[in-house]
Amino acid sequence: MNRLTKTVFLAIFTMLLSVPLNANANRPDEERSMISYLSAYEFEPSRKILDKISDDANRMLIRVSGYQKLRPTLRVRAIASLALYPSQQTQRYLLALFHERSLKKTNTGLLIRRQALRSAARAFRVEVVDEIKALRSDKDPNIRDAVAHALGDTRLKSLLPYLKAWLPHEDTYLVRGSIERSIERLSRQKER
Repeated sequence: MNRLTKTVFLAIFTMLLSVPLNANANRPDEERSMISYLSAYEFEPSRKILDKISDDANRMLIRVSGYQKLRPTLRVRAIASLALYPSQQTQRYLLALFHERSLKKTNTGLLIRRQALRSAARAFRVEVVDEIKALRSDKDPNIRDAVAHALGDTRLKSLLPYLKAWLPHEDTYLVRGSIERSIERLSRQKER
């Protein structure tokens, strides 16, 4: 078995051990299973596994991502997994994270906002492009960097002119590199 297979096997085994045998599975057990899965060493979001953990994995991922006492890595992984559940609830939640004031002044908040941008782009593509573009003028270069990546994550070739126009006006080297990578990714995309 390779490492990823072992990690997935251990995560599933942990989930199975934590699932109660009666039909009235209480939420704390599901949450413990979700947190165990998100804690896996070589975590890879999988809707198949998430759906086995909870009948309402989308709602649980939102709840878990909001637990401030959890390690930031787990919260970010929960938000990354939300890209697998493109619902209106998910979209509203991710868009709210873009602008959440309490997240703007902390390192954890920065990680959460960056992942929310990328997850929204992957899940909703053209529906969220305007909200993502609005953060292009954010003072924090790390957010602008995430915007550049998120625009590439949409896989929308129609964003190439926008990214090419942005590139000469961006002063931060980190962001310029991300814009260039997104331009390269989108240039290789097949016509959509």
